[in-house]
Amino acid sequence: MKSKNGVTRKRLVWIVYAALCLIFGTTFLAIKIGSNAGTPPFLGAGLRFVIAGMVLVVLRGKLRGPQRPSLSFVGKASLLGLGMVGLAFACTYWSIQHLQSGHAAQIQSSAPIIVALLAAVLLRKPLGALHGLGLGLGFIGALLLVGIATGYGDLASVGALVALGAELFYGLGTIWYRLAFDKGVDSLQVNGFSMLSGGLFLCVIAVATGQTGLPLSFAALGSLLYLVIVGSIGGHSMYLWLVGQTGPVLASTWLYISPVIATIVGSVVLAEEIGFSSVAGAALVLIGVYWVHRAEHGRRPNAVRRNC
Repeated sequence: MKSKNGVTRKRLVWIVYAALCLIFGTTFLAIKIGSNAGTPPFLGAGLRFVIAGMVLVVLRGKLRGPQRPSLSFVGKASLLGLGMVGLAFACTYWSIQHLQSGHAAQIQSSAPIIVALLAAVLLRKPLGALHGLGLGLGFIGALLLVGIATGYGDLASVGALVALGAELFYGLGTIWYRLAFDKGVDSLQVNGFSMLSGGLFLCVIAVATGQTGLPLSFAALGSLLYLVIVGSIGGHSMYLWLVGQTGPVLASTWLYISPVIATIVGSVVLAEEIGFSSVAGAALVLIGVYWVHRAEHGRRPNAVRRNC
């Protein structure tokens, strides 16, 4: 069966998948470029998600018709946004000021490892042998990646720990999502309201910390537009489309590819260093993520996934 433009559905799936990996592999670079251009971290993140959240809420209404959500729904989605968007990206944007973009992507690829640990503790979810293998390898890799930052100074070390903290908030948000929403929930609406609430929270932090001025340079504005349009709206929409076409297993494997892309583009565009220890640590994390993913295969996946 062919689509109107003559491209087979299978080929279209792989085109979208490749684009998704490329998008999520370049967002760390875009954040770093904006940071280097003087974009305040909390203000930049807040504007990104307020705009993206508003667009998704409006888009959802256009695609599926007007439907007023309940106050309970909005409250739960807003709480999700507080952790998974607000606190998580506050950590991400702050930490990347003091880290290489590729290094930050490598550290934060440990998200599935942290989610699995939190699920075991908070949801009393049993862990099998494959979980143990994946968690062990991922933990060693994460320690190695954080340890590398010590060679770049105290702020880099703090930045690496804060980058891990971002994944802790992401993991807590994931657990909350599982507890607060039913399986058939409208994920587009959830993500729209969570991005909007998380973005507003980030804007409040920005004002409270005196971050009220956005540089008007091409690098700063170009970075923001890329993250809003391509990263948040485009990448998110592609991911949901892929989940609908292929299921969550293939769609979520961008987690293995995007950190590699982020490391390469950071090296090419910003001349970031790629050392053996960094490659080894990232490899251990990604192998650990792979085995955790294998252990989770066949279980109900997360309907909301984080993308930078």
